[in-house]
Amino acid sequence: MGECYYALENYRHSITEFQKVFAYPGSEKEDDAQFKIALSYIKLGDRERAREALERFLRNYPESEYVPKARSLLEELR
Repeated sequence: MGECYYALENYRHSITEFQKVFAYPGSEKEDDAQFKIALSYIKLGDRERAREALERFLRNYPESEYVPKARSLLEELR
């Protein structure tokens, strides 16, 4: 559902849905969900929460394929 809301540009709902992924520890989608949460905050213009989400992402998923993009986005937000 998070992906659907994100595609529809309903970023607040997408964040809520992506956060539900963490109710299932060990899910393969955790890194994707955390990254999309950060992207959603960026789209909403909430730079502080976006920064926090990206830092959490980098701390928790250092091997993710999204790391290079996350680092780039974090630099842009600083």
